[in-house]
Amino acid sequence: MRVFLYIFIISGIMALLYNGGFTDLPTADLISSTLSGGLQGIKDSTFYSQLTAVLALVAIAGGIAATLFGRTPDITLLTAGFITFFLGAFLIDLIWLYQKLFSYGTWYAIVASIVLIPLTYGFIESAYKWWTGGD
Repeated sequence: MRVFLYIFIISGIMALLYNGGFTDLPTADLISSTLSGGLQGIKDSTFYSQLTAVLALVAIAGGIAATLFGRTPDITLLTAGFITFFLGAFLIDLIWLYQKLFSYGTWYAIVASIVLIPLTYGFIESAYKWWTGGD
């Protein structure tokens, strides 16, 4: 599967967990700013200001790199940064979810493992294939 298909699936799972009552997710600010309040909710969030700052820094660094090296910068590095950020956010939520499910009982964690471990492995494998050009 393609790496961005995994990103959409995992985003849906995170949004489903948030809407299902797990509002204390580590990435709840990010999810709530995209789900409630529309565009104004996104624009007023701290994530939006951080994202704007990061994108501005990337644009400045890209302009400097293009000027110094005389060619356009490789878009693969920018996309790899996005994938790494998303994988980190997902793994933080996954660790939090397992701790929460173990507090309910090990049965819940085992059932979640049956679904989420292959999904995580597939996402990492597809990211590797994307990076090496196999996807």
